[in-house]
Amino acid sequence: MDQAKTALGAEVRRLREKRRLTQQSLATINLSQAALSKIEKGIYTPNLETLQYLAGALNVTIDHFLNILQFDNPEYVETTVNYIEELMADHQYEALVRLTKQELQSRSRKMDESWYTLFLERAYWHAAYFLGKKKADECIDHLKDLAYKSSVTAERFEGLNSKVLSSIAILLAEEQKFEESLSYFEKSLEEIPQDTLKHPGRDLRIYQIRILYNQVNVLYDLGNHEAALARVNEGLRLSKKYESAALAGQLYYYRGQCLEHTKGTFKEIKSCYEKALLFFEFLDKKMYIERVKNLKSEYINTCE
Repeated sequence: MDQAKTALGAEVRRLREKRRLTQQSLATINLSQAALSKIEKGIYTPNLETLQYLAGALNVTIDHFLNILQFDNPEYVETTVNYIEELMADHQYEALVRLTKQELQSRSRKMDESWYTLFLERAYWHAAYFLGKKKADECIDHLKDLAYKSSVTAERFEGLNSKVLSSIAILLAEEQKFEESLSYFEKSLEEIPQDTLKHPGRDLRIYQIRILYNQVNVLYDLGNHEAALARVNEGLRLSKKYESAALAGQLYYYRGQCLEHTKGTFKEIKSCYEKALLFFEFLDKKMYIERVKNLKSEYINTCE
């Protein structure tokens, strides 16, 4: 059994008993008594969100637990990477800044320069931009520096450089630097290892679809509807190939919009919006459902 997990579990149990708390009273909706028991027994490492809860409930800083783990626990790193990737996908930027800043401050004391630190920095600067905590040029410059550093760590974390380049592209698009943004999206796609099935965090094949979707956003805003349509079709092809519905609704919606600008038939456009609505309802994407119903009612409320 991993020594770090055992030590962490023992400390959680010691602090809980010191405060005369039962496992049941410390458990929450997001942390069952069974899960807490496994943590205390050193069976598995909690993710960062759970560590934050335990630190607050047991009246210690999260550093207290992180120092016990010592950052050399592969399971801890993997679960934290997964959690941060989920926050990125859901645009939970406040939580991202808080968690990555905490992690980076702790690791800086150990003079750590691993791929994991680069991963954390990418998430931090990406989120800091959208929260307005840092100026755009500062965020983009830091990410470009990370792109150089991450290019030599590909063997440690496949896809890291692609993610950094994609963040640069997204921020450039937000700053209306569309041509440069498209260039970085292309670089990001080129950096995805084509033979990679999985990596710590999200599936790189699905990430490829997300990059294509982001490219579609930029191309459509530029009025380049033919190029946007080509990217949409590629994204839909990969969605079908990889059996992913994650962005299928958004892609079909954009396909309908592109066809409206490229002389698509009413039947083709109607089919796109109906498929988009189907995926949005399946995934319970309420905002997107309302958008289709309100903006494209002439297509989805008519019979052929």
